[in-house]
This record gives sequence, structure tokens and C-alpha cells, in this order.
Amino acid sequence: MAIQTQIRPQDRPKLIVLGILVIFAVWMLMRAFMGGRLPHLLPKHSQSEAATLPNLTRLHASLDLPLLARLDAIRYSGTRRNLFVAGASARQLRLQARAEKQQRQAQARPHTALAGPLLPPAIPLKFYGYVAHSGALRQIFLRMGDQIFVVHAGETVARRYKIMRIQPTMVTIQDMTDRHTQSVPLTLE
Repeated sequence: MAIQTQIRPQDRPKLIVLGILVIFAVWMLMRAFMGGRLPHLLPKHSQSEAATLPNLTRLHASLDLPLLARLDAIRYSGTRRNLFVAGASARQLRLQARAEKQQRQAQARPHTALAGPLLPPAIPLKFYGYVAHSGALRQIFLRMGDQIFVVHAGETVARRYKIMRIQPTMVTIQDMTDRHTQSVPLTLE
């Protein structure tokens, strides 16, 4: 049973390119596996350069120790990182030195110890006035900045300060964020 295929006219250029690529690939494989050298493709060097360069046409498994010693004696003189040397780059070394210097300076500064524990911030509510009622419920006016609040015991002001007690001479306020309580005298400032 034979399979018959027809080549369409629009496929003809593709087949020509494919044929050229197959011929080129076969030629490259033959050159690689047949051991053919390409001396005409090697760069041309002057007589002095030819004497110092190794002979590339006689490649074999032995080491050329004098050549290795000459290559090892060459020092990198570029401005960027040498890829053939393990370790940090010059930029990394500078950054590390700068960090060590800052650390030494921080250690050299005198440490100031606080005399006691940190005090919580003062509650900003100030007495502004009171409401004179004959009833048992006492109400006072508290000022915070340009706001004035009319409060009684148990209320929360500005969603943060709770009025714990109102006494005849002072009001006790609790900061609900850190549970700090402060007594504010009932005198005008």
C-alpha cells in the first residue's frame, strides 16, 4: 500500500527551505563526527602572537603547565567584579564596611537610660464647666482642643476615653487603649 501525497503550490517554498536546512545539518554533523578541522576559519595572527598562542590544532588530554602558570599570573584590572574570583564584589565590601562603621558609631554613643518606666501620655481632656441640676446624675463639660463634650459617669468620649467617676472636686478618666487612668481636677484653667 503506497501513500500518495501531492505537493501543493503554496508548500513548495517551505520544502525548498527545509531541504537546504537538512543538507546544512548533515554537512555540520559530518564535520563534527568525522574529526575535520577548520584551519581556514581560525583567526590570522602575527608571528609574535603565533609564538605565544597555544596550537589549537593539536588538542589532547595533557595539560600545558607553563601556559597555565602564565595565565594564572595575569591579574584582573577591570572596574567591575571579577567573575573568576570567589567572594564579595568591591561594592558589597564598601557597603559592608559602611554598615560596620555605622555600628561602631552607634556603640560609641553614650546610652541614656531613663530614670523609670515610660509614663503614658496625658489625657487631653480638660474641665470646662458643669451642669447644676438637683438630680443625682452629675454632668460636666470637658474640652479637648476646640471640641466640647457634655458627659456623665460611664460615657465614652471620642471613642477612647471613658468617664469612670465624677466627684465634687475631680473627674476620673480612663484611656481605653492602654487602661491608664488619670484624675482631672474640676477647676477652670
